[in-house]
Amino acid sequence: MTAYEIESKIELDQDDFNLLLKHATICKSTKQLNVYYDSHGELSCSAATFRVRFILEDNPVITLKLPISYEGGTRKSLEIEHQISLNVSKKIKQEINVKEDLPEEFSLQLERLGIDQLKRIGWMRNNRWVVKLTENLTIELDEVHLPNGNIFFEAGSCLKSGY
Repeated sequence: MTAYEIESKIELDQDDFNLLLKHATICKSTKQLNVYYDSHGELSCSAATFRVRFILEDNPVITLKLPISYEGGTRKSLEIEHQISLNVSKKIKQEINVKEDLPEEFSLQLERLGIDQLKRIGWMRNNRWVVKLTENLTIELDEVHLPNGNIFFEAGSCLKSGY
């Protein structure tokens, strides 16, 4: 699916995170492994990302986020997502050949950036809770675990519109 996304995230300390989690209604909880790829830093230099997200009991999802604008702390991105089979995800562990391994909607965007190969650059695990704070306000709370053992906490909201 291709969509425009407007995402807002703020970092929280652990006490505020726990307070929000305690007083909110939990709608959904997931454990995720996010594996990130880049090509000689070309994506990260432009604030773009490519990742494979693994969630227990579901097929992995590949995502490409390309920035469109950034104003007043709000980032607007073009987001392309595609669910892939576990067999495909096993094939692309370390390196991804953009033209051969990815659906056309991804390869076209990456080739426009001059990228034909992606290499794994890192990963993070996170626990995500989708919580309802009020009748009309739902947010995501993430407890993010980095490979070096650091943990940080975020609250975020996201608006998506079809493309």
